[in-house]
Amino acid sequence: MARAIFSSEIPIISAVGHEIDFTIADFVADLRAPTPSVAAEMISPDGEDMLNQFEGFEVLLAEAMARTTQQLRQQITNLHKRLQHPGRKLQEQAQHLDHLDIRLRRAISSKLQQQRYQMDNVQGKLSRVHPADAIVNRQQLVTEYLKRMSRGIAQQLDTKKNKTAQAMHLLDTVSPLKTLGRGYSIIRDDRGTVLKTVVGVSAGDKLKSQMVDGEICFTVNGTTDKTL
Repeated sequence: MARAIFSSEIPIISAVGHEIDFTIADFVADLRAPTPSVAAEMISPDGEDMLNQFEGFEVLLAEAMARTTQQLRQQITNLHKRLQHPGRKLQEQAQHLDHLDIRLRRAISSKLQQQRYQMDNVQGKLSRVHPADAIVNRQQLVTEYLKRMSRGIAQQLDTKKNKTAQAMHLLDTVSPLKTLGRGYSIIRDDRGTVLKTVVGVSAGDKLKSQMVDGEICFTVNGTTDKTL
């Protein structure tokens, strides 16, 4: 028996029970307990510790969400500074944000699935050493924590989407291309300088008018100063 215990790959606790002297099994086992009930307590997980662990996971997920949101906000700010074509850039950012949303939801779903799997294992172990009522209460608490966490994450994602949509609408409103689309144009001289007044423009000057879909080149026949 001692050789079998020593050779076993499975951890073994020696718990003969209520013996004054040590047995050979006590020396070859991985751990010794004075009674079988004590041995059962040594290998049984604490339900409070498991709940504390899940609360820690909730905090970590919230921090990860905050970091991801901050990174997305910084990316959007940087892209706004480098904006060249408002419509195309905003469309690309919207698609990127949708991809990040999908990846984040998948990551959260995978994490929650892992936690449920671990909780099922813990419940299976607790069912052998704890009353059934205690297990049901713990399960209800964990389920409620998971629901609250899922609702909070969904609300944060919806809020960030709404803010991004508002920013995209504002940028599109002030876009130079949007102004040109309403019938306005930008007049430049042959050096590319934008003209804001008729002062300095003479008959015979060759100018360019930028429209929403191209440019018009023309020669000035004359000017009229309406300020006089």
